[in-house]
Amino acid sequence: MPEVDGFKVFISAKNMLSPMPVFMMITGENDSARVKQAVAAGVDGYIVKPVNFDNFKAQVARAIRHKKESS
Repeated sequence: MPEVDGFKVFISAKNMLSPMPVFMMITGENDSARVKQAVAAGVDGYIVKPVNFDNFKAQVARAIRHKKESS
């Protein structure tokens, strides 16, 4: 999303949605500080492009399980 920062979208969604759905970030940025920032803020998964579909499915499934166990 060249015009929009995905992290800002996440923070806005987090403030507006309840309960918060599973939120995965898919990005071209492989910056460890950015990953830590996203995870600390509550992002359920952070995937760097190119996306491996099996990895994506596994992360989504893990995030859904975690949300169910937490509620």
